[in-house]
Amino acid sequence: MMSDHYTKYGDLFQVDQEHFDEFYALLKDTSF
Repeated sequence: MMSDHYTKYGDLFQVDQEHFDEFYALLKDTSF
């Protein structure tokens, strides 16, 4: 479920897998 978002945003923002969950929570709070 999260892997497609990780591939999209993780590569873009250089976020590693273990920090991605908290990063993605921030991403949803912050509208781009």
